[in-house]
Amino acid sequence: MSEVSIHGVKTQSCCDILPTNWIVKKFHWAEIASIVTASALIILAFLAFSQAGAFAQATYAIPFGYCCLGIAGLLISIEIAYKLLFCCTQTKETTLKIPEQKNATSPEASLNTTYPETPLKMTFPEISLKERCKTPSMHTPISATEITYSPNRDATEKMAIQLDFAVREGRKNKKKIACDFAIDLTNNISKYLKDTHKSSNAGIVEAEGNKNGMEDAALYTEFSFNGQKARLAGIFDGHGDKGKSANYLKEHLPNLILSQFENITDFNATTIGNGMTAISLAVSNALHETGGTTAVYAFILKNKTVCVNVGDSRICLIRNDAAFQLTEDANLESERFRSGIGKIGYPISEKNGVYRIFGALAVGRDLGSGILSRPKITSIERGIADDLENMKIGYCEGDYLLCASDGLWDVITLEEASNAIHQMQAAEKTPSEMAAHLTDTAIKVGSTDNVSVVVVML
Repeated sequence: MSEVSIHGVKTQSCCDILPTNWIVKKFHWAEIASIVTASALIILAFLAFSQAGAFAQATYAIPFGYCCLGIAGLLISIEIAYKLLFCCTQTKETTLKIPEQKNATSPEASLNTTYPETPLKMTFPEISLKERCKTPSMHTPISATEITYSPNRDATEKMAIQLDFAVREGRKNKKKIACDFAIDLTNNISKYLKDTHKSSNAGIVEAEGNKNGMEDAALYTEFSFNGQKARLAGIFDGHGDKGKSANYLKEHLPNLILSQFENITDFNATTIGNGMTAISLAVSNALHETGGTTAVYAFILKNKTVCVNVGDSRICLIRNDAAFQLTEDANLESERFRSGIGKIGYPISEKNGVYRIFGALAVGRDLGSGILSRPKITSIERGIADDLENMKIGYCEGDYLLCASDGLWDVITLEEASNAIHQMQAAEKTPSEMAAHLTDTAIKVGSTDNVSVVVVML
C-alpha cells in the first residue's frame, strides 16, 4: 500500500521543520521580512555593544543595543511560535491509503490484475449529512446510514426515476451559448490527438480551451472485474484547486471501485447504489481541504452500463436510431434543483445571474465541498428493447457513449451531438478523432470553459 496525500505533498511532523529548502517552501514574504528585520537589529546591537562606527563614544550605545536585541528576540519568538503551530496543523492533513496501481489507467492493463483493499469500506459514526454540512467548512465523518443509496424506495425504482429526469432534460435540446455547432472534418485536429487515448474503442481529449488554466481531467481504462472485462470512462471538472481533485479521481477511481465491489457477488441496483454512494461520500470527505470536483462516469460491464453523476458534466447514449441523455445535470439554474436544495436548508444566493450555495458553490452537487455529494445513478442494459414507460433503455455493439464536461455541453445540444457522431461515423472516424473534432469545434464556436471529451464505442 502506498500513502498518497490529497494535496500531492507528504504530511510533515515538527521534526521536519528545518529542511534545506525551508525558506523557499515554508516562508511567506511577511515572514522573510520579519527574519531580515531581526537580523538587522542583531547586527545593530552588535555594533552598539562594540561601540563601532556611528556608536563610537556614544552614551546611548549600550541601551540602544539592548533595545535592538529585545525587539529582535520578540520577532524571532513570534516566528518560532508561528512555525510550530503551522507545522502541527499540517500533521492533520487528510491522506487516503491507495493500493499500488499496475497501469490501472491504461487499456492495456492486465485483465487478471488483482488489487488490495482500500479503506473505503469502514464503519462510520452516526453523524447526519445535514449536521455535517451546516456550513461549507464543516466536515465530519460519514455515518453508516448515509451510504444507503435509496433508504425510502426500491433502488431499481429510484434509478428509473433518475433516468426519466435525465431523458426529459435531454429532450429539451438546450444549450447555454447560442451557436451553430457544425463539425468540419477538414479541420486540422492533430494537436488534440498527440496525447489522446490509443484504444480503438475509446478516445479521450482534455483541452484548456478558452479558459485560463486547466481544471478538467478525463479517464478511460479497462480492467478485470469479478471475472469479466470492465471499462470505465469518466469526466472530472475541478474547481478551486487547479485540478488536483479532478486528477486525483482520474488516477484512483478504478482502484476505489475495484476495492468497494471486490466481494460483491450480486451486482444489483441496491449493491450498485450503496457502493457508488459510499465511494462518493468517502472521497468527498477526504478531498475537502483541496477544493472540489464534479464527477460523471460510466462503468461498462458485459451486459450493463452504470452511469454515476455528481455535478454538471454529462453522459449521453448515441445510437443509430435514437439518442438519450443518461445523466441529469446538477445545475443550479434548474428551478427543480434549487427548490430541492432549499428544502434541505442550504441557502442559495444569486448574483449577476449566477446561483451559488452558501454564496460559494456554483454547482448543485460536487465532491469536496461536503455540501451535496450523493450521486445520481442510472443504468442501461445491453440487448434489451426500450421500455420508456418503465424507463428501460437498451444498447448494442457499435453504439456510442459520449461523456463530456460542461465546456462541450454549453455549446452543443443532444440532437447536435447525435448528428455529429453519425457524421463522423459515416466518415469512418475513430473514437479518438471524434473526441478531437468535438473538442476543436466547441472551442471554435465559443465555449468559455475547459473542454474534456470521452467517446466510447460500446
